[in-house]
Amino acid sequence: MDRDVVNLIKLLLFFGSAVGASSSSCFTDGCRHGNGGLRCQSCYVGCYGANCTIPCNDNCHTDGCNRITGECFTCKPGYYGRDCNVFCPRRCSSITTVTTICDRHTGACSETCDGGLTGEHCKDQVCNKETGQCILGCQKNWTGEYCNRTCDTCLNTRCSWTGYCLHGCKPGFYGNMCDKTCPRCWTSGCDRGSGICEECSPGYHGRHCNNNCSETCYRGRDGHRHCDRYTGNCLEGCVVGWHGHRCATRCSTSCNSSRCYSHDDACLDGCKSGWHGKHCLTPCSTTCKESLCASQDGSCTHGCVRGYHGNHCHRKCINCTNGECDQYGRCRFCQDGWRGENCGLRCPSGCHACDDDGVCMSNSVTKRVSDPTDDSHNAGDTDTSSGSSGSHTYTYTLFSFLLVMHMTQIECY
Repeated sequence: MDRDVVNLIKLLLFFGSAVGASSSSCFTDGCRHGNGGLRCQSCYVGCYGANCTIPCNDNCHTDGCNRITGECFTCKPGYYGRDCNVFCPRRCSSITTVTTICDRHTGACSETCDGGLTGEHCKDQVCNKETGQCILGCQKNWTGEYCNRTCDTCLNTRCSWTGYCLHGCKPGFYGNMCDKTCPRCWTSGCDRGSGICEECSPGYHGRHCNNNCSETCYRGRDGHRHCDRYTGNCLEGCVVGWHGHRCATRCSTSCNSSRCYSHDDACLDGCKSGWHGKHCLTPCSTTCKESLCASQDGSCTHGCVRGYHGNHCHRKCINCTNGECDQYGRCRFCQDGWRGENCGLRCPSGCHACDDDGVCMSNSVTKRVSDPTDDSHNAGDTDTSSGSSGSHTYTYTLFSFLLVMHMTQIECY
């Protein structure tokens, strides 16, 4: 077949190439969505606009147009200009030089190479004979005026000759050319325009997932620290010794094993010796023996130091000899002048010491009182009656003692 006829057929095919998108298809389904919840990451070829609802010019070639501006990446053969709406000069399409095409920007005729001298990665292997620039764009995975650069970060490795990724970016990349990275986003990647991650990889938080979760966040079974995407709060608790939403506050040093609950910092294993309370911040009473007390309520576990009694050893022993009393405040011995189980009753007036019944044990006069609660009698009050019930008997012990001593001396003589 004659070469000119072949070229003519090729040119007709070029003219018949359309972007393939109608206004109705762009309006109803012009967006290409990304993985997960990433919406409208690029437009289907032939559409443009924020929501990909506007069709590109019909004279745009197969790569479509820029999503933001609507400018065609390349024009169909026979057209040039920003919107590819200007015809190439007639001389550029003469039958004898059918493969000549005009410059996209100036309209100057561009003579192309024949099949044996075409650009290696040019679309349809058509390039400018003088400069080697690819006229109709690049083959898949190639970009640049000479189609000598790859676009490996583009989804499906589809890009225009300018490097604009036609189908969006592979996970981990964003930008018009998908030349910016978002390495800490989870598998679905990030928004093409803003670089904001749909989800963060374990161990990171923030809009762009560029902040590390706290080192004191607990590592889960998967070996990663997990924290809230927006607040950075640890999701699985804290490592030993820390508490708080972000595990940024140390547990009390008085906690046993230095362990506390993440949510309220209450000590997990009780308190160290000498401390008590929910957070083990209150010292045991100094009146506890050895300063030991129960973690829960501060009650003394080993009894009280001398002079105190009660569960918390906060009550003083009263009127006890040497301040010694049992847990209930009962004295072992009463101080001089006191009697009773708790040494709360006074001895009769004038007694230095008496027994529990009020009988003086250490005085010049021994006095028995029938009513032990009656402490109002004076030593001089006497009752000379004898033999009657409830009478008071007074014995002059000093006189008797002296009489006995005198008689003993007489006998000795």
